[in-house]
Amino acid sequence: MTIKDPFTFEFLGLDAKEAVSESDLEQALMDHLQEFMLELGEGFCFEARQKRIIIDDNYYFIDLVFYNRILHCHVIVELKNDEFKHEDLGQLNAYVAYYKKNEMEAGDNSPAEQITIRKIYA
Repeated sequence: MTIKDPFTFEFLGLDAKEAVSESDLEQALMDHLQEFMLELGEGFCFEARQKRIIIDDNYYFIDLVFYNRILHCHVIVELKNDEFKHEDLGQLNAYVAYYKKNEMEAGDNSPAEQITIRKIYA
Protein backbone atom coordinates (compact mmCIF):
# COMPACT_ATOMS: atom_id res chain seq x y z
CA MET A 1 0.00 0.00 0.00
CA THR A 2 1.44 3.36 -0.96
CA ILE A 3 -0.01 6.15 1.12
CA LYS A 4 1.42 9.10 -0.80
CA ASP A 5 4.03 9.39 -3.53
CA PRO A 6 5.91 11.65 -3.92
CA PHE A 7 6.11 13.42 -0.59
CA THR A 8 6.80 17.13 -0.44
CA PHE A 9 8.83 18.16 2.58
CA GLU A 10 9.22 21.93 2.26
CA PHE A 11 9.20 22.24 6.04
CA LEU A 12 12.54 20.39 6.29
CA GLY A 13 14.46 23.20 4.63
CA LEU A 14 16.57 20.74 2.60
CA ASP A 15 18.06 21.97 -0.66
CA ALA A 16 16.21 20.19 -3.47
CA LYS A 17 19.27 20.38 -5.73
CA GLU A 18 21.60 18.66 -3.28
CA ALA A 19 21.73 14.91 -2.84
CA VAL A 20 20.21 14.00 0.50
CA SER A 21 21.34 10.83 2.27
CA GLU A 22 18.76 8.56 3.87
CA SER A 23 20.22 9.24 7.33
CA ASP A 24 20.09 13.02 6.77
CA LEU A 25 16.48 12.73 5.62
CA GLU A 26 15.61 10.61 8.65
CA GLN A 27 17.25 13.10 11.03
CA ALA A 28 15.49 16.03 9.38
CA LEU A 29 12.14 14.23 9.66
CA MET A 30 12.76 13.52 13.34
CA ASP A 31 13.75 17.15 13.93
CA HIS A 32 10.41 18.16 12.39
CA LEU A 33 8.26 15.26 13.61
CA GLN A 34 5.08 17.29 14.09
CA GLU A 35 5.17 18.67 10.54
CA PHE A 36 6.02 15.21 9.17
CA MET A 37 3.05 13.64 10.90
CA LEU A 38 0.76 16.35 9.56
CA GLU A 39 2.14 15.61 6.06
CA LEU A 40 1.37 11.89 6.52
CA GLY A 41 -2.26 12.59 7.32
CA GLU A 42 -4.81 11.86 9.99
CA GLY A 43 -4.48 9.14 12.62
CA PHE A 44 -0.71 8.57 12.66
CA CYS A 45 1.03 7.93 15.97
CA PHE A 46 4.82 7.75 16.18
CA GLU A 47 6.11 4.43 17.51
CA ALA A 48 9.81 3.96 16.75
CA ARG A 49 12.92 5.13 14.94
CA GLN A 50 15.51 2.55 13.85
CA LYS A 51 13.31 -0.19 15.35
CA ARG A 52 15.57 -3.18 15.96
CA ILE A 53 14.07 -6.53 15.04
CA ILE A 54 15.53 -10.01 14.81
CA ILE A 55 14.79 -12.21 11.80
CA ASP A 56 16.57 -15.59 11.56
CA ASP A 57 19.09 -14.55 14.23
CA ASN A 58 20.04 -11.39 12.29
CA TYR A 59 19.40 -7.82 13.42
CA TYR A 60 17.57 -5.44 11.12
CA PHE A 61 16.61 -1.82 11.68
CA ILE A 62 13.35 -0.34 10.39
CA ASP A 63 13.79 3.37 9.65
CA LEU A 64 10.47 4.59 11.10
CA VAL A 65 7.40 2.87 12.52
CA PHE A 66 4.01 4.50 13.02
CA TYR A 67 0.65 3.17 14.07
CA ASN A 68 -2.44 4.51 12.35
CA ARG A 69 -5.32 4.50 14.81
CA ILE A 70 -7.92 4.96 12.05
CA LEU A 71 -6.64 2.12 9.85
CA HIS A 72 -5.72 0.01 12.92
CA CYS A 73 -2.37 -1.00 11.48
CA HIS A 74 1.34 -0.41 11.78
CA VAL A 75 2.91 1.66 9.04
CA ILE A 76 6.50 0.75 8.25
CA VAL A 77 8.52 3.52 6.60
CA GLU A 78 11.74 2.55 4.87
CA LEU A 79 13.46 5.62 3.51
CA LYS A 80 15.15 5.35 0.11
CA ASN A 81 16.82 8.17 -1.74
CA ASP A 82 16.86 6.41 -5.10
CA GLU A 83 14.57 4.27 -7.26
CA PHE A 84 12.71 1.41 -5.60
CA LYS A 85 14.43 -1.94 -6.26
CA HIS A 86 13.36 -5.58 -5.94
CA GLU A 87 15.65 -5.96 -2.92
CA ASP A 88 13.76 -3.14 -1.23
CA LEU A 89 10.47 -4.99 -1.71
CA GLY A 90 11.99 -8.13 -0.19
CA GLN A 91 13.21 -6.10 2.78
CA LEU A 92 9.78 -4.55 3.32
CA ASN A 93 8.03 -7.91 2.97
CA ALA A 94 10.32 -9.36 5.65
CA TYR A 95 9.48 -6.45 7.97
CA VAL A 96 5.75 -6.87 7.33
CA ALA A 97 5.95 -10.61 8.00
CA TYR A 98 7.80 -9.90 11.25
CA TYR A 99 5.12 -7.43 12.34
CA LYS A 100 2.31 -9.83 11.43
CA LYS A 101 3.91 -12.57 13.53
CA ASN A 102 5.30 -10.58 16.47
CA GLU A 103 3.68 -7.17 16.81
CA MET A 104 0.01 -7.36 15.77
CA GLU A 105 -2.62 -7.23 18.49
CA ALA A 106 -6.22 -8.47 18.37
CA GLY A 107 -8.20 -6.13 16.12
CA ASP A 108 -5.17 -4.90 14.16
CA ASN A 109 -5.11 -4.99 10.38
CA SER A 110 -2.01 -6.11 8.49
CA PRO A 111 0.82 -3.55 8.40
CA ALA A 112 1.07 -1.23 5.43
CA GLU A 113 3.11 -3.19 2.94
CA GLN A 114 5.19 -0.51 1.31
CA ILE A 115 5.87 3.12 1.75
CA THR A 116 8.70 4.63 -0.16
CA ILE A 117 10.02 8.10 -0.55
CA ARG A 118 11.75 8.24 -3.91
CA LYS A 119 11.78 11.94 -4.58
CA ILE A 120 12.37 14.71 -2.13
CA TYR A 121 11.11 18.19 -2.84
CA ALA A 122 12.15 21.00 -0.56
